Amino acid sequence: KIEDKIFEANPINIFVENNRNTFLNEEGVKHDIIEQIYTQLDSLFAPVLQDVKVSGNLSGNNLKQLLFLTYVMKWRVPQYDESFNNAKGVFSVDDLGLGLKYEESQLKVEMESIFNTDFHQELKRFLLAVQPFRFSDDFKRIYNNSFIVYSEFPAILGDCPVNEAPIISDEVYEDFVFPLTPYLTLVHSKRIDKLELQSFLDTGKEEKVNQFIKDFSIARDLSTLALSGRFAGYHDKYYFNIILDGYKSALKKEGLRGMINATVFNILYNYKEYL
Repeated sequence: KIEDKIFEANPINIFVENNRNTFLNEEGVKHDIIEQIYTQLDSLFAPVLQDVKVSGNLSGNNLKQLLFLTYVMKWRVPQYDESFNNAKGVFSVDDLGLGLKYEESQLKVEMESIFNTDFHQELKRFLLAVQPFRFSDDFKRIYNNSFIVYSEFPAILGDCPVNEAPIISDEVYEDFVFPLTPYLTLVHSKRIDKLELQSFLDTGKEEKVNQFIKDFSIARDLSTLALSGRFAGYHDKYYFNIILDGYKSALKKEGLRGMINATVFNILYNYKEYL
């Protein structure tokens, strides 16, 4: 994206940054334990994604796992490094819920003082990812307002896949759109009636449903391209060029330049226009 260059490649060869998760341990030796944790999480998420992809099974447990995947992915990618650096400077591991307790009494041990290396601080990415699950009320709100949108337009793959609504509000856990597979997109939104939208997608007039899905998919892909830092990819060069041309056109328009990643939320929030 930086060089405005299109080329053929295997995703494995471009969506990677060597030694990104390698840190010096307490002995001053390079260690990849952070990457090992991600590997274990990937192994946890893979069968869930496969089950949803093949069977459409969005059971309670599968949806919970997908939400966990979303927040892990959010804090994992380079585009959130600045947010992470700010967060780890503000929140101690004690703030993020890592403490010691004996029976009902919390032991007065400041865990932050133990997390005194870059390696230890990097573990806060995982603590930030589990924050939506710490308190039942927070998680219920996220869970009850999350759903899957199926689209026949395969999603563009980007190096910052989780798109949070760029809205200035007091919401701790903002609305998001996250392409899970080429055809399945996970959506979380507290600002729309999920049941009404799902009813429309299931039983609405075919031409109106198709138009919504098309507009949503194009907006989703424009958003993905806008958020990507270095790489975005697609299996079809023709469609990719259409999205790329739309993205570049939006860049030239003063009012749209900084809000391209909000395009998909504009479609979502105005879904009633399609009813």
